Amino acid sequence: MEIGTFHGWSTTWILQALRDNGAGHLYSYDVVDRVVRNIPRATVHRPLDVHAGRHTGEPGEDPAASDSRCAAGTDFLFIDAAHSASFARWYIRELFPRMRPGIPVCVHDVFHGRRPLPFTEGAVVLRWLADRENTCFIPSRARAPEIHDRLNDVKRTLALGHPLRESRDNPMIFFTLR
Repeated sequence: MEIGTFHGWSTTWILQALRDNGAGHLYSYDVVDRVVRNIPRATVHRPLDVHAGRHTGEPGEDPAASDSRCAAGTDFLFIDAAHSASFARWYIRELFPRMRPGIPVCVHDVFHGRRPLPFTEGAVVLRWLADRENTCFIPSRARAPEIHDRLNDVKRTLALGHPLRESRDNPMIFFTLR
């Protein structure tokens, strides 16, 4: 499941992984549907459902939280949407409880500096993780430069040194939902 598609960069990467694995289905949710126009046609070998609409914050009114087809069967959750504290509180309260424990979760745009800005999605998620004594992996250049450099070395070794999209840092966090 992908929350936040915008131009489709991450959607493309996820669809390529599903194609390479030969299995899977991607459910993508965003307030806009431009992703369908932007992803390369060659990546759409796997089923893709794109749902456009704005979450209202009301329980049961957001398709990402109420779509039982994907919530119960989700094996991976990628969040790259509003980046506000209220959005983070919404998905922690409404979406996380519907997911099965043990799935990997990625939240994008948390660490552009050594610390997330206060009153942002990143601050809320990191506080939520800390309250549950749940750790996260941080490959951010700003927060964990040694890890960032080691990952880049691995990418070069695997001939993955040419990214699909240039970026100076990786502001993402990775954790397992408990």
